[in-house]
Amino acid sequence: MAQICASFQCGPQFIDLRYCSHNDITDVLKIYLNKLPTPLLAAELQLELIRIAKEWPQRKVPYTKSGAIIIIFELREVVNQLPANHFIVVSYLMHHLKRLALHKREVETTESTLAVQFTTIIFKPM
Repeated sequence: MAQICASFQCGPQFIDLRYCSHNDITDVLKIYLNKLPTPLLAAELQLELIRIAKEWPQRKVPYTKSGAIIIIFELREVVNQLPANHFIVVSYLMHHLKRLALHKREVETTESTLAVQFTTIIFKPM
């Protein structure tokens, strides 16, 4: 893991991430995300996502095609409000988390564990 951190400081040419474990990359990612001076999601966007999640069961019929389209639209509206650099980081983070979830046996984790670990990083205390 120290090699990965050093490569971010010195330049990507010093390490080949293909030979790093998923867990090491995830640990480094958590370190760097925790060091961000501002959260990936501003307080108002955090509140909006929380509102959507809380209201969803009462307002929509989940697991229907139209219900899924509605919530995806609402979530996209919130995510599209992110500054460009935050949007890119969140996009890559979601891609990485999806890959981890697809390889959960190899990385010895579950979707629930990933959610708990990264929720505290993405949703900083307000």
